[in-house]
Amino acid sequence: MKRTITLTLSLLVCLVSFSQNTIFTTGFEGPGFDAGWTIGMSTSIDEAPFDYPGGLDPWEKWAIHDEFPQGYVHSGDSAAFIGGTLNLEDKYDWLMSPQFAVPEDAATAVYYWMWYHSSGPSYWTWLYIMVYDVAEDSWELGELILYEESMALHYVEEYSFDISPWEGKDVRVAFVKRGTYQFAMDDIKCVSVDLGNDLAVNAILAPSNQDGCVLTADEEVKVQLENTGIVDIYTFDVQYVINNGEVVTETVNQAILAGQTLDYTFNEKADLSEFGNYTIQVEVILADDENPANNEMTTEVVSADAIITIEILTDQFSKADNSWTLTDSENNIVASAAIGDLLPSHLHIFDVCVYTSDCYAFTIYDEYGDGLSGFGGPPGYLTVYYNGVEVGGFSEDEADFGTEFTIEEIGDGCTVNVSEFNSADIKAYPNPVSNILYLENQGEVQSIRIFDMLGREYTQQVTLTSNRIAVDFSSFESGLYLIKINSNISDYKTIVIQKR
Repeated sequence: MKRTITLTLSLLVCLVSFSQNTIFTTGFEGPGFDAGWTIGMSTSIDEAPFDYPGGLDPWEKWAIHDEFPQGYVHSGDSAAFIGGTLNLEDKYDWLMSPQFAVPEDAATAVYYWMWYHSSGPSYWTWLYIMVYDVAEDSWELGELILYEESMALHYVEEYSFDISPWEGKDVRVAFVKRGTYQFAMDDIKCVSVDLGNDLAVNAILAPSNQDGCVLTADEEVKVQLENTGIVDIYTFDVQYVINNGEVVTETVNQAILAGQTLDYTFNEKADLSEFGNYTIQVEVILADDENPANNEMTTEVVSADAIITIEILTDQFSKADNSWTLTDSENNIVASAAIGDLLPSHLHIFDVCVYTSDCYAFTIYDEYGDGLSGFGGPPGYLTVYYNGVEVGGFSEDEADFGTEFTIEEIGDGCTVNVSEFNSADIKAYPNPVSNILYLENQGEVQSIRIFDMLGREYTQQVTLTSNRIAVDFSSFESGLYLIKINSNISDYKTIVIQKR
């Protein structure tokens, strides 16, 4: 069983070689930057970059070495790297591409990999993508990405920026960062695809579980097609196949003008009445299609007789440390959200189609051991429903559940069992702390470890008075710290502390 509905669309640039053109690419392997790449800084995003004054660290090529054996490198031996802006000043660091012409009648995008370590949950860390219009002699904002998390984001996926709106112009692209402890860019490329004759599957509109989990023997299959080329299209074939079974093909004689979409419903309907998972593949077939990579799309739906609804209000750290799973009685994962999937300080609602004949367990995890407590910001909450009836969760006052919280035996005839909270054994105050931090623990403390947000460990004298531990923070710099406490009644419990 899968989550309600999942869409997968091939990216435009994942094409056969005859239709893809690489405008530039760099892996920052050096020596130095490739020809045309320049650096600079500014004190405002609204002003053009200028040369770095003396004493400030600029962008540089950063190679793997003994101190950082993995380094800030995505591939090869080096990346473009810049150190931190620790004083939260208005300093904008620019890494600028060579000048190039954006092709007309094409889809053009800049792809890049990045690594960053943010400066804490202060809404200070920003990444801008700026575009320089040569003819206008001016920079304009292309895209803005704000990262609020306090943890490092490594090279986990390739990001892209669509530069097609500047088609026909001579431009440069700049990556501009403000804040963070460190930042690195690697494997940047600009790719263009000709769009002369191109028809794409833009969306699968039906069937879906949007209106429930029980599907029928007479389900419509409906798709949205888009003419992403520059040539009007008047006839084509479209087809679907369910669970790799018989292929249904229909010829469509309707005009789709360049840039327009068409919602098409197949004449032949699908029988999805039997309980189970269905994988539906849709493909459009057009003669002389210059971009076959966007011709297909896949959706997964479930025909089931029950629904579990998961309502989560996240805290501001959730993208960096929270995940969840829903498993069946055989411990198979029915649905899940990985670290990075949950937006910070956001209300998420997930509907998962399940079966009344089985029992399920929901578990939410927190890597840093403070649940959804929202240190420095509002806490979150969790509510889980089975067929519209609440079966468990926790309130904002109970959000510090520790490392995990579980609701077991969800379903018809199942006895719901909610896990105990495991964070009440430790208290830390005052937080934020200026001088002395006090820790109270029900068990016997065996060890205390202190780390900053760069992962550096600090050795610090602690004082034990009765059941209270005193930690002197007076010499620590302002910022966030992780304290890991190991006791005779629990494994390491992590607490986030702010030093003022």
